[in-house]
Amino acid sequence: MGEFDAEGFARAWVRDWNARDLEAVAGHFTEDAQFFSPRAEEVTGSPVVQGRDALRAYWQAGTGHLDRLQFTLDHVVWDGVERLAIVYKSEVGERRRRAVELLVIDVASGRARYGEAMYGAELRSTGMARPG
Repeated sequence: MGEFDAEGFARAWVRDWNARDLEAVAGHFTEDAQFFSPRAEEVTGSPVVQGRDALRAYWQAGTGHLDRLQFTLDHVVWDGVERLAIVYKSEVGERRRRAVELLVIDVASGRARYGEAMYGAELRSTGMARPG
């Protein structure tokens, strides 16, 4: 097996979200993946979503009604072993903010076995400052 392509994974993840292809987004996760999110708690009543099928259902419930969902990749941080951070700008409905998906990758399968969504403050201007 070759080296894990963190940048390629992140680009595909953003592409699939922007296409609202939840089957493809779920395909980036292992069957038994565990995912933590404050948004999951709002949608499901629990901040933890367990398993690919439950993730797909959560994302459908959480995004099915949205007029706008657009992610823009900012950058990727890969530790070279298993931890991947996808930093992106999230535009969901009228809300715009920076966000990070922290993933633990099962490198053998190329899929995430753990994920955690972290959302920043809402962005008020069109520009987005980033540390130099």
